[in-house]
Amino acid sequence: MPDEKTSAVGEADADERRAALERIRAFTWDLPEGWKFDREEANSRETNSD
Repeated sequence: MPDEKTSAVGEADADERRAALERIRAFTWDLPEGWKFDREEANSRETNSD
């Protein structure tokens, strides 16, 4: 029985994920010329939990 529930939950999560990705893809953002995402810089930022 737990396997069935896990499967249903996993499928619902996958459906929500697909819907969220569709909403994100619907946006059209213009980025500045030459802009590049720097993963190391983004990961090095400290987050405040205050």
